[in-house]
Amino acid sequence: MMSVRPENMHEKDLEIIEKYLAEMFMPEFARAVIEKQLGDLGESRETYSREILDKLLRRIEEKVLRSFKGDEARHIVLRIKKEIVGAEA
Repeated sequence: MMSVRPENMHEKDLEIIEKYLAEMFMPEFARAVIEKQLGDLGESRETYSREILDKLLRRIEEKVLRSFKGDEARHIVLRIKKEIVGAEA
């Protein structure tokens, strides 16, 4: 089984989040959402670490998904998190 190298893990997380957002919105919007929320947390794609994953997903849920998807927002975030955690196994 091929494992993801630790230095690439952060980018894989962001790719998974972007994939889910791009399915609902335009890819450019998905990227902009991630960049904005990372910036609000004082982070960037380069400085993102797994330690802020929960904060990042919570911000995306509260600031973006809830506006567009209502109650479904929490389920979307849980699916994203499950895929990210599953990617490690």
